Amino acid sequence: MKRLSWMVMAVVATAALAQGQSRAEKDGRKAAHEVARAMGLKDQQEIRALRATFTQGEGAGASTVTATILEPDHMRAEIKSARGTMTAVFTPQDAFLVAPDGSVHDVPAYQKQESLEQIVRDPLYLASHWKDPDIRFSQIGSDRVNGVPAEIVDIAAGAVRVRWFVEEKSKRLVREEYLAVGEHGRISAATDLSDWRAMGGLVVPAKHENYQDGRPTSVVTQTGLEVNPAVDAKAFERPAAR
Repeated sequence: MKRLSWMVMAVVATAALAQGQSRAEKDGRKAAHEVARAMGLKDQQEIRALRATFTQGEGAGASTVTATILEPDHMRAEIKSARGTMTAVFTPQDAFLVAPDGSVHDVPAYQKQESLEQIVRDPLYLASHWKDPDIRFSQIGSDRVNGVPAEIVDIAAGAVRVRWFVEEKSKRLVREEYLAVGEHGRISAATDLSDWRAMGGLVVPAKHENYQDGRPTSVVTQTGLEVNPAVDAKAFERPAAR
């Protein structure tokens, strides 16, 4: 009889754990839906491609980046600075850099992996996939970010893991935490998101304050967004060697 009691207790404990996980995932998906709505995404809206512009730095050292993305795994970034224009392309099949002089260089594997994961980590990508059964959203608690009460949502999208901090009132993201890919392995990273603006028919955070291992690394300002632009697939092809 004692053995049966332990078996019953084990079944009850397992059922309770499953119920807790289900509730966390239900609440997490609800939170992701609220984030999507706060960004102006419609429930049936499909995002196939994005073109966004960013600025980084000031004065002579400033650069402008135009990133064109074909979801979920193609990105082309054109970086304009005082030294000229460089172009970086990342796809599952290839990753290369075209220097201002036109020469083509292979990109290290870790940079390729980080850039492909960055596409999936993008808040707009994840929010637009809040219904996707292959992406798990789990609400695990709450915290304060820069004094703002926020819900914590853990996200698993394939091999990509992201933690969202969602402002309780506005349902806007105030921070995302993740493990970036560095030359020597994974790096603890975070981005504080603020200065929400209307762009491309949506509302997105213009200011991105980036950190690695708790130290500030860069501040990037988004200046433009185009949703579902026409994109030529040839833009992701490696140019012929000169």
